[in-house]
Amino acid sequence: MLRAKGITPVNDPTNPFADVPVKGKEWMEPWIETFYNEGYTTGCGTSGDKLLYCPERGANRLEMATFIVRIFEFPQLP
Repeated sequence: MLRAKGITPVNDPTNPFADVPVKGKEWMEPWIETFYNEGYTTGCGTSGDKLLYCPERGANRLEMATFIVRIFEFPQLP
């Protein structure tokens, strides 16, 4: 979805997530951080003073719909 908006991920040294990066999938880290920094996600919970992203858990239909609405700025219906 970030690519569709023309957003290139930037590696942020202040990673807010306790469970990122995932061993063997370090390439995801800049994408996840950019997704968070753009305001498209708040993660899936907290662990102490850090957020959790839960990168190994799939997104359900409601979460995907929320991402699409936030990213493409669809108007909210009453």
